[in-house]
Amino acid sequence: MASPSSGRASHPVRLPASSGAVGNAAAATVLRDARVGVVDALRGIASLAVCWYHFVYADHAFLGTSLVSILLRLSAQDAWMGVDVFFVISGFVIPFALYRARYSIGSFWTFLARRLLRLDPPYLVSALLCLALWFIWAAVPHLHGPSFDPKITPLLLHIGYLNAFFGQQWLNPVYWTLAIEFQYYVAMGVVFGLLAGGWRGRWAVFVAMAVLALAFPETSLLFHYLFVFMLGMATFQYFAGIIGRRTFGILLALLTAGTAITLGLVVAALALVTALLIAFVRRDIRPLVWLGTISYSLYLIHVPVGGRILGFGLAHVHSGPARVAVLALSLILTIAAAGAFYRLVERPAQRWSKSVRYRREAPAAAEMPVMTGIAEP
Repeated sequence: MASPSSGRASHPVRLPASSGAVGNAAAATVLRDARVGVVDALRGIASLAVCWYHFVYADHAFLGTSLVSILLRLSAQDAWMGVDVFFVISGFVIPFALYRARYSIGSFWTFLARRLLRLDPPYLVSALLCLALWFIWAAVPHLHGPSFDPKITPLLLHIGYLNAFFGQQWLNPVYWTLAIEFQYYVAMGVVFGLLAGGWRGRWAVFVAMAVLALAFPETSLLFHYLFVFMLGMATFQYFAGIIGRRTFGILLALLTAGTAITLGLVVAALALVTALLIAFVRRDIRPLVWLGTISYSLYLIHVPVGGRILGFGLAHVHSGPARVAVLALSLILTIAAAGAFYRLVERPAQRWSKSVRYRREAPAAAEMPVMTGIAEP
């Protein structure tokens, strides 16, 4: 696997407007060494934000009346919006990867196989980890965990990301976002040819998605979050030179307004900033590169591992400074555990995914550096 900083582009990749057709050899050549270094930083920040939200705000064990506790909770109450940053990143990275690979609809099942090999092994191993820790916390008396009583139906539904469709609980509260991501992968595999083709097809995709987003507010469906994904999709089109800056600006304005209507003004502002950073920032933020690399692992295990470390520690301390120290230690240990999970589980899954090649994929494209994490191609 290429190092995180290899193949970095020092300026936006701009292709002629006529190069938007799928399979354009010139486009694949220009994009060969393109890298959007800020994506790693955004992914790392987003994952850490969701972790912070669950540790400080969603975990009622950390509630307190001290000024420090109040300020910490205020810092974490909106950190769940890191999920929306992930959705913008996926909106950009997935079509970007398909564009470089010269994807066509005939490779749909190959694309889906690559996605499943990339995401499912870490996801399923983390689900087994959830079960194991649930059992241990129930079996050891002084840990005071809930009784171990798994039901077979919700467990089996995890295999297809189907729990929300049947009103069943997830083993891990973050899994719902993976279900949304999977729906997006299926949709992108179907519509990518239009998204990267002529202007009529491109606008038809955006209009159809906008209608779906406004018509179906059900939170278990991709439709509700489509405006956020579309901000990433528009950024891909600009980055690849399929659209110019003026069209990009118009799309950003329309899609940000749609996001505000469906998800609120704050999410809309955050999603817009994320899209602009991806579009115009061409620099790695090195302290965050590693965190971005392990972000999917951190995202998967911070609740079952870090949450339990935090809960155990807070049960044995009472003073404000001691509670803050437990929080800091829990965060450090969780990041270390995510690093180990990445090396043992996620990195092999990356290799398995990369071993599946598209029929039309150019040899050079197959060796391009990839962007690791939850939205890695």
